Amino acid sequence: MKLALCFDNHRTDHHEVVERMCRAQSLHPGHTYRIMELPGGAIGCVTTSDRFSAVPHLLTSQGGNLLVVSGVPLLLSGALAARLQQICNLDHDAAGDALSQLDGAFAALHWDHAGRKLTIVTDFLGCQPLYQHMSEGVLLMATDIKGVMAAGGIDNALDPLGWGSFLSLGYFIDNRTSIQKVEIASPGTISVYDPRAGRLQQRSYWQWEAPAPELRLQEIDTGELVDQLEGHMRAAQEHNQAATLLLSGGFDSRLLLCTLLRAGITPRVMIHDHPDEDRNADGRYARAVAQRYGLVPEIITPSKGFFSSQEYLEFLSLNEMTTPSLNLFIAQLSLCFKQRLDDSRDAGGPGLQAIWEGVGPGNSLYPSIQTAGGFDNYFRLLVPSREGPTWRSIRTVFAPALADEMYDGIQDVLARERKKYPDDEYGVRYFIMVTRVRNRAAANPLKIYANYVLPFTPGLSRDFMNAVTRIPYHLKYNLDLYFKIFRDQFPAAMEVPWCTGGVLISTRGRMNPVHRIYNAIEKMGLIEKIKKYPLAEAAARKLGGQPGLHQRNPLVEKIINAVDPDHTDLNGEGIRRIKTGQLPRSEDLQARTMLFYWQMWRAMMSGQPAN
Repeated sequence: MKLALCFDNHRTDHHEVVERMCRAQSLHPGHTYRIMELPGGAIGCVTTSDRFSAVPHLLTSQGGNLLVVSGVPLLLSGALAARLQQICNLDHDAAGDALSQLDGAFAALHWDHAGRKLTIVTDFLGCQPLYQHMSEGVLLMATDIKGVMAAGGIDNALDPLGWGSFLSLGYFIDNRTSIQKVEIASPGTISVYDPRAGRLQQRSYWQWEAPAPELRLQEIDTGELVDQLEGHMRAAQEHNQAATLLLSGGFDSRLLLCTLLRAGITPRVMIHDHPDEDRNADGRYARAVAQRYGLVPEIITPSKGFFSSQEYLEFLSLNEMTTPSLNLFIAQLSLCFKQRLDDSRDAGGPGLQAIWEGVGPGNSLYPSIQTAGGFDNYFRLLVPSREGPTWRSIRTVFAPALADEMYDGIQDVLARERKKYPDDEYGVRYFIMVTRVRNRAAANPLKIYANYVLPFTPGLSRDFMNAVTRIPYHLKYNLDLYFKIFRDQFPAAMEVPWCTGGVLISTRGRMNPVHRIYNAIEKMGLIEKIKKYPLAEAAARKLGGQPGLHQRNPLVEKIINAVDPDHTDLNGEGIRRIKTGQLPRSEDLQARTMLFYWQMWRAMMSGQPAN
């Protein structure tokens, strides 16, 4: 379910505003919406994949209260449906406290009819998308950025920090988005809005537990971790009992499969081939795992023309340029889910309704994107050099003053963000969880796939996240923790090798030595320097088993040819150099991709269709 909310003391057409917001977020013929008018405002809800949940996401009370829930909340003990009805009956203070006890990814709106107050609760990591705009006497909220923008009256001016972080890091930071006046709702927060006063009060309800830097591998209770995952799976069953497992050659999906089978749940299995990495090792290993457990998988073969198709433009409409996606092979899964939904609507059958997708929001048991030590080491890996090809491409595409504002904004916000956490591996881990994991890893299942299927992400609970985050980095980075889990709990699963992130790992837990060298080079931050030399980069990518650089995309060329080089956001001279093919190879593809994203974003935030 998607949310839309408008409270505005300066207007009376709240119903019409929320209807525009709902229409902007209805991205499939099966999406329907409903609007509830309230004193001083209105709330709308768009039915999407929640139609496949046995748990109601819209509830009312006899006293006039209203509860609307987006996402897949979990109650690890007890019946969720009954608990949500109890919460709906509560006043705003008690409802906020009760909602904050739920796990899973969700965002909830509770209207207290007697108290005339609205309570907004985000999940503890803020993984469920919720965007907001606030000004004097005005509160707008929606599940999609375009939903907020559809309310009208908001300038669609580019946010330099949001765009700088998107282009250079691959995700938003500091609750910023691509729009200056639209923010991401804060994670783990209870907010109470008084529409009569136009005042929003907020308080955080969750924090990380103390780390355990001295913990040894043999002291970790892997049975407890698996028990927690199993508990999450059983809780998700209250929503839907027919979820399909997305099985890859990696660790997370294999752990989910083993845990599901241990819980007595035999899932349907779907495998998405990845032929451009190591002769489809990912797909081959996934098939072998399915065969080992007597399962017959459905095989998804990627379309070679997907990234130059109308279907990819539709994906961008779902993604809203919140994460880079051009040539990202898992983006094609959204097309698969949409086709399954369309087929089931035509045939009148149940179709694909829910998926098991990853452990938590990702990167919890194997911190592949982290480095040892504190923020200096991590930022050296994370932030591209100002003189490197990424920022040269940004300066080529965007107006010089705007490009400088992007870079300076990132430096300032990273300096502020690091002060919130300890300057050690745990501080870095907390930062990663509330930035990259929340705003990038969680986007595919919770923002995109959820338009078509219920996304189940076992492990997205406070207890599990605290349990795995407190474990020292050195026990996870070399996959020691993962192998201990499999050795202790599921030894038969180790009979098939792994492929994770293009890296091949043997049944004995040994990384392919070539891939080990590539990983070491990457952790030293040398890949960014190698990008200056296209042939060297191509060799390094081949060495690491990564997909090769793609040639020019006809869709990208079509879109950027329509760009007005004199737009105030842009570097006119640089745009003309791009269009006439005058850039060096080290910058050409990246600059074209950035310009493509910008042009698509402009159209999308102006309400234009994806074509």
